[in-house]
Amino acid sequence: MGKPLVDGLGGGLYETRSSHQRKEYRVFFGISASTMVLLHGIVKKTRATPRADLELARKRLREVVAG
Repeated sequence: MGKPLVDGLGGGLYETRSSHQRKEYRVFFGISASTMVLLHGIVKKTRATPRADLELARKRLREVVAG
């Protein structure tokens, strides 16, 4: 899958986009050992993705990769 449903955010972090009843949802994920690991999900309320949510997803990705 690719844009507009899935987009790479760099450093092995990706997001999948979905909407339902006029709300936009994002799930951040990474790939580890051929497995998709869901890291964090949000209901998107602003145009830009909140930095704190991206940082949390990146932190969790580092933890998964480190084992």
